[in-house]
Amino acid sequence: MPIKSLQFNGVNYRRFSAPFSLDELYRLNLTDASRPEKNAGFYQPLIEDYTDVNLITLESSDIIGHLTRIRNAAGIPRSIMNNYVTCVAGDLGSYGMLRMYGVYAEIYGVREEEKFYVAESLLEATTWLMFKKGLCSNEAVEATNFFAKAA
Repeated sequence: MPIKSLQFNGVNYRRFSAPFSLDELYRLNLTDASRPEKNAGFYQPLIEDYTDVNLITLESSDIIGHLTRIRNAAGIPRSIMNNYVTCVAGDLGSYGMLRMYGVYAEIYGVREEEKFYVAESLLEATTWLMFKKGLCSNEAVEATNFFAKAA
């Protein structure tokens, strides 16, 4: 699962490429948790870009298993509930899977649903996060341009 990670104006960005697996995402989360200085997904707003990944092959049982592992992991801090995350879906099927992930994350005690958003574009995702940070749309456009050029 190739990953590109960037940061701009207090927002972290990860772009995933195929092949994608929830096991590798779990290991990435554990790695982030073990390095406090790099805790992009835990302490700062995060954009996870799945534009290049087709998530339709995931089953709800896969998502539930992944979230259960995160909830029960000793190395992952409970503060992840307080962090804003938005995901960019590359297609309608992936959009639906990410929405289901957000609902299950709330049910399984991993993330509050109001702090999880699924977007259809990088601009929409960045605008939502910047709004949550109390910033204006100009910062969202700047961040979007930075992530799009660098990714």
